[in-house]
Parts: sequence; C-alpha cells; structure tokens
Amino acid sequence: MSAELEPRGMSSFLDNKNQEEDTPSIWYGHSLLTASLFPAEQPSEDTPAITKLNGNIEYILEASYDPVTGKRLYPSGKYPRLIMVWMAKQIRRAGKRKTATCDPDRHIITLPSVGALCDELGLGHGGRTAQRVQEQFRLLLRSRISLRKVMGFKGSDYHDIIDIPIAKETVFKESETSAEFSGLSVMLTEEVWDKLATESAPFDMSAAKELLSGRSVMPWDIYLWLVGSLPKIGRPMPITWQWLYERFGNGTQLKNFKEQFKKSLSKALKAYPEAKVDLTSKGIVLNPSAPVIKRKPPQKHIPARKFYR
Repeated sequence: MSAELEPRGMSSFLDNKNQEEDTPSIWYGHSLLTASLFPAEQPSEDTPAITKLNGNIEYILEASYDPVTGKRLYPSGKYPRLIMVWMAKQIRRAGKRKTATCDPDRHIITLPSVGALCDELGLGHGGRTAQRVQEQFRLLLRSRISLRKVMGFKGSDYHDIIDIPIAKETVFKESETSAEFSGLSVMLTEEVWDKLATESAPFDMSAAKELLSGRSVMPWDIYLWLVGSLPKIGRPMPITWQWLYERFGNGTQLKNFKEQFKKSLSKALKAYPEAKVDLTSKGIVLNPSAPVIKRKPPQKHIPARKFYR
C-alpha cells in the first residue's frame, strides 16, 4: 500500500460503514465529475476529447491550452478525482452557509494552500506530490465539459449541447519557494456547482487508501458509481460489458478490460459490502442495495405543550 495515500486520522472503511453524513470522514462523489470522466493516464496530444455516456446524456471533456507547459493537457489520474471530491465536500458541508472555504452565493471555493489540501486528502508533501496536485488543479480548472443530450424521435435524433467550463474565474497564488504554500480561489460555473451540490452521493473517504493505492483508478471509479447508483434503483438492472467498457475502459481491448473490471469490482465491493452486484457472462446485474452511508432521519417536529395547574 502506498504510504502517500494513507489517510491521516482515519480508521478502516470497514469500521466506518455505519457512519452518518455529518461524520468528518464522509465526503461526496459524483460518478462522472469526480471519477470516470477523467482519463487514467495523460492521453496523446492529438486526442480531441474524452467522452462518457450516462443514459442519454454524453459528457465530453476537452483539454485547454496550458500556458505553463505550452501544451494541451488533460486532468488525469488520481489527483483530479481527489480534488473534485474535496470541492464537492466543501459545497455539501456548507449548504447555504458561507464558510472559510466556500461561498455558496457566489459559487466560490477557496483553497488556502496546496499543503493544506494534501493534509486533508491524506497525501504526503514530500517529493513532487504538492507540485503534481498543483498542476492537476490548474489543468482541471482550465478544462471544459460539454453535455450532449440525445432525444430520439421517429426517423431522427435531436441533439441538445450545453458547454460548461468548470470555472468562470480562477485566481492562482503561486509560491516561488514551494508548491505546497500556493493557493487559489475559483468561481465554479452554476451547472458544475449544482451537480456537485445535488447529485453527489456520500461515501467514506477512508476507502481511498484501498481504492487508489495502486496504479489503476478503476476501483475508485466503480465504487463511486455503485455508491451513487445502487440505493436509487428499484429493481435488478442488467449492464452489458459493452456499456461498462464505454464507461470505464481506458483504451485496452474489451477482452483485457473484462479481467481488469472484475478485479477492480472486487476491490470496490470490499469498500461497499452492502452492494448487491452479480457477475454474468453478458456483464453484471445491479440490485437494489442499502446506501454505504446511512442518512440521518429527519427530525420530527414536536409542538410545544402548554401545561396548566
């Protein structure tokens, strides 16, 4: 297990499965915006876009020109995933209240320093970690996401396309001495903010030390997909290998992908023991499952009583 990903002050996710949403180690994830939309490794420079399907909506990730490196680079690997769940956590925890890191009225997230972020993510500061986190934050906020909704009608298809830059404005404060002292302030677009605020699902962040401990990010991506999907379905749902390949595949052949997916699914299910997933020759079957994090029941309003002598 990589020491770099050992969350500080967090116990095993198997010990934390009954935690409620206000527990400190509970973060929030979106199956695409904090996981599978971002490539596992940096694609070649001539890659026009990364596309992922979610029902009849296609998510399209485009890289922007990076003035620091002079190249078109994509946010890739584990760091953009961790950065996005950190931002989702700030948004969900704040709600409508202004906090030190979150201004809901203006859709602004403030990062005091990369070092502070590394601490919260359970990452070390040694080597090039802080520099890589800073670089991926920069690439992430300069990328663009498009949503394409395809509506089928008899004899024709209609395509509604919405372009969503992740950030409207970004101010970087880069330290000349060390990347860990650098910080930033970012104003997210309304669409990205709303998706993180309303569509992200709670999960136990301590799972990261298992799911992102190796070179593959697929266990993390599968875990967040299951966390957000299984509690919502009302009946068994078969998923084909082709669909899984289009969502989680990273350029490998379908035959090799099946073995990778099975191994990654096994890791994800250890982090989500309540998940009910069946493997079949055609793919998998998702079954209705209890959430990985128990939601707090709404408090009942008890009217005040008047007592008379």
